[in-house]
Amino acid sequence: VPRIHAQLRRLGHRVNRKRIARVMRERDIRGVTRRKRRSLTRADTKVRPAPDLIGRDFHAEIPGTKLVGDITYLPTTEGWLYLACWLDLATREVVGYAMAD
Repeated sequence: VPRIHAQLRRLGHRVNRKRIARVMRERDIRGVTRRKRRSLTRADTKVRPAPDLIGRDFHAEIPGTKLVGDITYLPTTEGWLYLACWLDLATREVVGYAMAD
């Protein structure tokens, strides 16, 4: 109801939230709720965390001196797609990436 109410307001329609809820109930329309993602891994307490080599300083003057990376999990209809990318902090360009399923 809140997202529909906000969208209708953006379109210029003045509608009460209770009316939206009633119309949705009458037409048996339900919002899709996303399930909370559950982590399947447990942190190993015996292993020390990786050192912070750039000291939280995400600025660089010379290209190629500081590179950072990240991994993203993308849900697809065929399963999860894993995307890893590397960024140059001086130019903010993607200098490399890899995908896997």
